[in-house]
Amino acid sequence: MNNLDITAERVYPTPYANHPLLPLLILSLMTQRHTPKPSTTFQNEYDYVIVGAGSAGSVVASRLSEEKCVTVLLLEAGKPAPVLTEAPGLARDFFNTDVDWQYKTVPQKHTGKLLRNREVPWPGGKGLGGSGILNAMVYTRGNRKNYDDWAAQGAEGWSFNDVWPYFLKLENNTDPEYLTNGYHAANGPVTFHKPRYEAKIKKPILEAVKEAGYSMVDPNGLHQTGFYDFQATLRDGQRCNSAKAYLVPAENRTNLDILPYAHVRKIPVVADLPVGNNFQDHACVPMTYELDNTIPTIHERIENFQNTQEYIHNRTGPLSSTQFISLLGFLDGESNNVEEDFPSSQIYFLEITTKLTKAQVGLRPEVYDQVFKPYDNKPLLICGAHTLQPKSRGTIRLRSSNPYDSPLIDPNYFEDPKDIQETIKGLKVCHMLSTSEPMRKLGTKPLETPIPGCEDAIGDVDRFLECLARGLVITMSHPVGTAKMGDPSDPTTVVDPQLKVKGVEGLRVVDASVMPIIPSANMNTPTIMVAEKASDIIKQTIHCPKPESENSIHVAVFEHSES
Repeated sequence: MNNLDITAERVYPTPYANHPLLPLLILSLMTQRHTPKPSTTFQNEYDYVIVGAGSAGSVVASRLSEEKCVTVLLLEAGKPAPVLTEAPGLARDFFNTDVDWQYKTVPQKHTGKLLRNREVPWPGGKGLGGSGILNAMVYTRGNRKNYDDWAAQGAEGWSFNDVWPYFLKLENNTDPEYLTNGYHAANGPVTFHKPRYEAKIKKPILEAVKEAGYSMVDPNGLHQTGFYDFQATLRDGQRCNSAKAYLVPAENRTNLDILPYAHVRKIPVVADLPVGNNFQDHACVPMTYELDNTIPTIHERIENFQNTQEYIHNRTGPLSSTQFISLLGFLDGESNNVEEDFPSSQIYFLEITTKLTKAQVGLRPEVYDQVFKPYDNKPLLICGAHTLQPKSRGTIRLRSSNPYDSPLIDPNYFEDPKDIQETIKGLKVCHMLSTSEPMRKLGTKPLETPIPGCEDAIGDVDRFLECLARGLVITMSHPVGTAKMGDPSDPTTVVDPQLKVKGVEGLRVVDASVMPIIPSANMNTPTIMVAEKASDIIKQTIHCPKPESENSIHVAVFEHSES
């Protein structure tokens, strides 16, 4: 069990900083080991040095250290995650803290008119577990066609049939309704089950979906098109990220060392490759609705004494919610076409408050005051939409030679007008469902406050929705593509299908950046899949027993500090 440090947990802006149940809540969460013990002694040389203990790096470190004849060092710039990150309902309280990189995009040319400096806030987990510390944990794999397209475009060995075994290898599915349909597994490290909290709004959303003729599907099964009563990376009501699933079981291996607080300060330039190009992300446009005042806000539910006790004793209730998402859908425009089954957009229903909007969306103060401030302390619903296969491509570049400066992140959202068109199709479904009879019975109605710059578009649905999209986007935190995998002869690729960096000996990239095309999915599970497959690729080059490696990598480019 980890050491109990109440003071360290109180510094985070959760509702529990001064709550009388904080010690009991932390003790209950500590019944699951959530983060590995950092190493205290280190070697001068290692066979494998892995940079980053996120969703991919944790997997590779664990899998390679299964080979007893090799030594593995895992470096992480961040710290062990706070215990309270284990409670799914508190995830957003850790945005803009020391376990979040707190990046922002550069000013966006085609959206962001309502944001400060047109910059989109860009949260990302910093610590053992990476973005698995902060994410919404939604379990989706992507569409079969995504991976077949990878292979067709030069990523040989990465078709759906090639990656399918690795989705099964990582999975420990504990919901019988999904496990028994033939598309899931139960022996992997990462545990999945449905959130154990159903908000009052979920039932009318389901009624609206069914009345509109949409199907309920398991998008990780036979068909993806439809609505999903989703599963998440949860273990008995607590977060189950890669650090918990892979590193905790491996922490006592003598050939694996784990070093947090290790910020890499220098990387020698030895190859001129298109690193940072081909950048893709899912950009969500939110539509906000007022709910009936009889529904408590999410903060009221989280802070409620009885609800906290419910979570402590049963792992149910609002604290078990994954960011208060109720339902999500994969749509083919405005139809329910399961024949082609390559949905073009994804929509989400989730509850928010103006407090979260003000702190995390990055609105200009006058925009917040006009649109959202009148709804302070009132329950709100968002239906957000994004295109699953964006055509726009952006870049990531170094800001300077200072390793502590944030990068220049330019997703170039909506540079291709087709991305706006697909997003609008999803937003139309959002509005149709959110204003349906089942939802109106719950008091759901659009905000009455005008959106700056969109006043003259009221009455013209397409113009209004495009104006909204040009004004406001939220990253889904699904960045991929900047170290593109493919045919080595393709000048746009950085790594080959073995994930070796072209022209550089002894270096591979294993994370979402190698994905040549963004999957139609939330990115955590596909990233773990890439790491599982990469680990097997690397293991094929390891032949135990063997003499001392002649290709050991000297560790000399990291900083270790406790500050």
